[in-house]
Amino acid sequence: MVALAVAALFTHIIERSIIQLLVLIFILVILYYSLDGLNKSQNSTYLILAVLGIGSFVAANYHQFFWMSKVEEQWKEAQRLCHAGFMNEGLEMLNDLSESMGNHVPYLTFYAYQLIKNEDYKEAVDVLCKAIYQQPSNRLYELLGQSYLALQDTENAEHAFKRAVFMVPNRFGTRKSLFLYYAQTERWHDALEEGQGILRLPIKIPSPEVDKIRTSVTTELEKIEQRL
Repeated sequence: MVALAVAALFTHIIERSIIQLLVLIFILVILYYSLDGLNKSQNSTYLILAVLGIGSFVAANYHQFFWMSKVEEQWKEAQRLCHAGFMNEGLEMLNDLSESMGNHVPYLTFYAYQLIKNEDYKEAVDVLCKAIYQQPSNRLYELLGQSYLALQDTENAEHAFKRAVFMVPNRFGTRKSLFLYYAQTERWHDALEEGQGILRLPIKIPSPEVDKIRTSVTTELEKIEQRL
């Protein structure tokens, strides 16, 4: 048992609260039986201190557990409200969770989606920047680019779309977002070059989605070529 307790100290197992509690109890029991010279009064004092120590440990760890359970319930309720169409109520609850879940990327991503749907692009930019700081991804940069574009901040929009492409240069959907940005801002030569680049991308896994993107880009390219 002693060997197992010592071994636990050097593994990830010790990071679990229940294991820490068991090790603490084990150490206290060993100490209790090793102190044979204690009188009855001292034994009682030791037991009281041991109980207080264990109680404090449980309170500190499981208070956080129950608090996180409450936060998780609020997070699920916010998602349910948004999916059900109660956007204002859902966004209000998501905003209330920002302090406790501000480092949780799925929460930040979902919050940003809802803000964009609600056309609150300025707030969406702030939320997306926090998510990107925690865990950058091409999809987050795409959403950031769309939000900047809606705010008519074309410089930051282009930067975001290019960052998305840089992360996954052979992803059809990401390249299409940059292509559409150039088309929407009437940068026809850049759009033409990007669109032709998309059609030259290798198709690693054929799919209806890729076919749809290629068809859409081909149609847009024909319109652009007529403009030039």
